Amino acid sequence: MPDELKWFGGDATSWESLRGKVLVLQSWTSHTSRGRRWPQAAARLLEGFDAEQVQLLALHTPEGAEEA
Repeated sequence: MPDELKWFGGDATSWESLRGKVLVLQSWTSHTSRGRRWPQAAARLLEGFDAEQVQLLALHTPEGAEEA
């Protein structure tokens, strides 16, 4: 993972720790209330899945979101 990434709500992870898992990538922005709700909404959608097999990675995209 790039060194410039900032991790919130958990420890930093590595590509090796994600190997073999289903990775759900959810982008979000803090510019709107709807955008701020997406990380929690994505987490709720994944409830019931084995947390050891499915990982949610919420990517904050405050600028240039359309290019992410």
